[in-house]
Amino acid sequence: MIRHIKQTRCSKYLNPESQQQLQLSPSGVSNYKFSQDKSREDLVDMIIMHAYPFHMVEHKGFLKFLKNLRPQFKLICEKTISADCKIRVEELTTKIRIMIQEAPGHLSFTTDLWTSNQNLGYMAVTCMYFFYHVFIFSSHLIICFY
Repeated sequence: MIRHIKQTRCSKYLNPESQQQLQLSPSGVSNYKFSQDKSREDLVDMIIMHAYPFHMVEHKGFLKFLKNLRPQFKLICEKTISADCKIRVEELTTKIRIMIQEAPGHLSFTTDLWTSNQNLGYMAVTCMYFFYHVFIFSSHLIICFY
């Protein structure tokens, strides 16, 4: 079979660049194209969502995982991911402010106080409102500080 592939026009299949990567989605199978920018955005969202420390992007285990998962991913440093996260938080803050300003009906603000296991005091302000026309309840954390 190898001889056949090398001697015929099937030799183009020996080149890994000629093969497409596929992804499975709810609509079926489609072509997959790696995007450094999309992967970086997803990494930023993951760090914000799970409150991971910025320096996790420099952990040996995480770097090894990335290299095995996607060798094409260009590694970024702690300062870069910190700056990306700050930009993303500002974008989300602006988006939430607009949503709250345009929210129909009444708004309800609540405060929560708690102490962490490191003996740090925290306070969070949350805004809640109800979309009457579609019956959806929405809640957004406005600020959290210690």
